[in-house]
Amino acid sequence: MLCARSLRPNCAYSDQSGSGVTGFVLVAPLICLVLIMGFTLGGLVISKTSMQANVRQAARWAALVGSNSSDVRQKAHQFWLPLGFGTCGSDLQITRKNIGVTKFVSVRLNQCLELPILRNVVTLTVTESEVDERAI
Repeated sequence: MLCARSLRPNCAYSDQSGSGVTGFVLVAPLICLVLIMGFTLGGLVISKTSMQANVRQAARWAALVGSNSSDVRQKAHQFWLPLGFGTCGSDLQITRKNIGVTKFVSVRLNQCLELPILRNVVTLTVTESEVDERAI
């Protein structure tokens, strides 16, 4: 039995029966894109934070032991990468500089990362300086 619109607006035969599914089909790709971008951005933040902590540790080690130590390079490259992220090269620079009478050790890491789903390449740069305690 067909019903009139004026009597029952929630009738099963009304012409709005597929609008919920249609709306979901139109919005679902956008929701998926936002989730993928969120996970990618979160992975970059985690990678940057991990790199910052390890480069800081490498700068401390260089200030205590010396910048020519292979341990400094190893400590700087021990950062954590989320699953799916790839590395496409890195550049580590260890320099000593004098500012007034104080000597500093500076460690700079440029790390190239490949993003998992977007297939883009991003370069993260972290620089840390510590007072050279060998010169004290």
